[in-house]
Amino acid sequence: MANFVPLLFVDHIDLAGTLRRHEGLYDHGTPRILPVHVPRKGTEEEDEDFVYLASTMGKWVELKNFLGRLKREAEKLTGPIDLGRVFFEMLDPGATVSCSAETGAYIERYTRIHLALRTNPGALMVSGSEAFSPAPGWATAVNVRVPCYMANMGAHPRVHLVVDFRKKEPADG
Repeated sequence: MANFVPLLFVDHIDLAGTLRRHEGLYDHGTPRILPVHVPRKGTEEEDEDFVYLASTMGKWVELKNFLGRLKREAEKLTGPIDLGRVFFEMLDPGATVSCSAETGAYIERYTRIHLALRTNPGALMVSGSEAFSPAPGWATAVNVRVPCYMANMGAHPRVHLVVDFRKKEPADG
C-alpha cells in the first residue's frame, strides 16, 4: 500500500490567504501546531468527543467555510464522515522532524490527510521509504503507521492543514 495517496483537490485560496494574520496563534515547537478540533477537555481521543476550539475558530470565517467544504467534498468520495483531530502544522525554513509510527485504537479508526496550504519545492515528507512533496490544495492521505520524516529546506514556512477522519458508523435501527 502506498504511504501517500492524493484523494481530492480542494480550492484553498481563501483560507491560504488568511494564514499570515493567524500566525501568532501557533505554538513555538517544531513543527509549530495550531489546534482546531480537539478532544473535549477531560476526555481522550478514544472517547471520540471532539470540539472546535473557540480560540482558533473564533472569527476565522474562512476556516469555518473551508472545513465545511472539505467535509462535503470528502463525503462525495466516502459517504458520511466524522472528523477527529484537526490542526495546522507549520514547518519553519531549515526545520526537520522525525516522527515515530503512530499506534493505538484512535489511529486504527482514522485516516490522516495533509492538505498543503502554503509550501515550496524544498518542503518534503518521507513516510516509510516513500518521499512526497504535496501540491497546494491536494488533500493527501498519509500513512502515519510507519516512521516519517519532514524537512523544509525552502525559504519560507510550509503550512499544512492536517485532518483525521473516519467513515461514520451506520445508525442502528
